[in-house]
Amino acid sequence: MELRQLEYFLAAVEQRSLGRAAEVMNISQPAISKAIRRLEIELGVSLLDRRPRGVETTAFGDVLALRGTSIRHALMRVEDELRAMKSGHTGKVTIGVGSSMRLKLLPDAILRVKSSHPNVEYKVVSKLHDGLMPDVQRGDVELALCQLATPDVVDELAEIPLYSDSIRPTVRKGHPLLRKPDLRPIDCLDYDWILPAAEHLGHRRLDARFHDLGFPAPKPVVESESTLFSISMIKSSDMISWHPTLVIQEFSDHVAAIPLPEISMPRKVGIVHRSDMQFSAPAKLLIEQLQNVSREMIDSGLADPITPG
Repeated sequence: MELRQLEYFLAAVEQRSLGRAAEVMNISQPAISKAIRRLEIELGVSLLDRRPRGVETTAFGDVLALRGTSIRHALMRVEDELRAMKSGHTGKVTIGVGSSMRLKLLPDAILRVKSSHPNVEYKVVSKLHDGLMPDVQRGDVELALCQLATPDVVDELAEIPLYSDSIRPTVRKGHPLLRKPDLRPIDCLDYDWILPAAEHLGHRRLDARFHDLGFPAPKPVVESESTLFSISMIKSSDMISWHPTLVIQEFSDHVAAIPLPEISMPRKVGIVHRSDMQFSAPAKLLIEQLQNVSREMIDSGLADPITPG
């Protein structure tokens, strides 16, 4: 397989058309079609279904598209690193980050790296766990700071545990549930909820917790992945949201956790990366500082250590 063939194939996948892919790659359509057909012959599989209105990947094509995108990103990182070295810079790191890790963990770690390596550049992609995993698999981000999904993590991904905390039902200060005697989880179902979409990891686990207790799961009236938006909604209403410990502490002037351990969810936080990832020098520096900040958060009581099992 030649790198040029791979680029032609990826262009066809991204454009969903051989004609548009040819325009992007600045070659003729017969030439790109011939190059991809030769690649299929070399690999002994069909990669694309040719249809009147374009092309779609086969199962074999899906695998090559995923791996090929990862190869492309790895080459781009090499080019960036070499250019950075030539220009006197130290390099660039692309990091995906979940909501609570944006408050302290990542900012503190970046500032510490910059104190000794001021020329390192960073690109930060903010998403929840389920949005970050495809980015990691494709190689769009080198590192993702998020809730760990062990044992559900796929084989091609690896995890570096950092600390543990919990996600708790969250309401405004003065909410009626905070004053209710004999409070039970089912009481929370009397109020509107704001949650991420149902397919997100935290939402799925919240639903499972209610079902384990024999109750129906909360049905959100508002779906949002934005922490700031959720906090703004609950502090001005009687709605209930669902936030990690650090988020609740950060906005403690306005919100509080409902004291219901039955529907509080322990979680592990860490770094997710491709298992075949060869970290760049800046990424290694950042990982070291993320581990240092995590240990200090544990020592100061902001987080808990991850216990085996």
